[in-house]
Amino acid sequence: MPEFHMNRVQHWMFPISSRENTLPFYRDLLGLNLVPAFETAPGVTMLETDDGTMVHLSQKSERTPPTHVAFEVDDFDALHGRLVELGHKIDGPVNRRDGRPAMKIQDPDGNTVEFTTGPGPDALDLVVDEWGHTSERPADGSAPDLSGIKPEFRMKRVQHVMFPISARKKTLPFYRDLLGLHIVPAFENGPGVVFMETDDGTMFHLSEPSPTRPPAHIAFEVADFNAVHRRLVELGYEIDGPENRADGRPAMKIQDPDGNSVEFTTGPGPISIADRVVDEWGHTSVPGA
Repeated sequence: MPEFHMNRVQHWMFPISSRENTLPFYRDLLGLNLVPAFETAPGVTMLETDDGTMVHLSQKSERTPPTHVAFEVDDFDALHGRLVELGHKIDGPVNRRDGRPAMKIQDPDGNTVEFTTGPGPDALDLVVDEWGHTSERPADGSAPDLSGIKPEFRMKRVQHVMFPISARKKTLPFYRDLLGLHIVPAFENGPGVVFMETDDGTMFHLSEPSPTRPPAHIAFEVADFNAVHRRLVELGYEIDGPENRADGRPAMKIQDPDGNSVEFTTGPGPISIADRVVDEWGHTSVPGA
């Protein structure tokens, strides 16, 4: 039995060179929604997909954290106590301005993982402008006008995030036995990828070394895959794909303006994977095949 359960992926963070360079990609092309940040510091832009999963863009500085995933957990204090017992080096805990605690550690392969809780106890009256700058709401109660933002597409949700690992028997127990992510069958029955889910169904992929292993990335689910593909071609993006997964779902990857890896896919594919099984180490197989 796992020790804890991760409710959902709370956010995924990419470092960027400047918001002027990269924010239009996520705001105007992909249609992520600008939201006020927890802090009014100048370097962080926070966005959300339609289901409320956050994507953070952090301008590079001496304190910019590496690309990381943040999970939402119910019992933050219990998790913190257990990480201390296990000897993890912990960055934090710190309290956000809304009273929400947060802490970061590294998983057994050195990937950065953050933990936080649901909404904090302190209500903050903050506003955000079209470039993601967070500030206190003016005394007159006004807010910046964001009606001029007319995105070309909308990302429905974060479909998965991926971390590269050296070996599943080294790292999988951290996510499976401690954090309680659920192992699920993969689309492919190859040996290198472990598929896991948080409680809300957002997928978390671990990828062992191979000649074609992608870097850490985020994958968005989009309604009209072909329209997104055509537009990316028009804009001159170098596209890895499209390819069809074993369940018939299309997928493609590009790099954002800062070189971060971004994947696009659709909802469930036309071919069922219900007849596939997965073992305790994330190996997918097709019975009788």
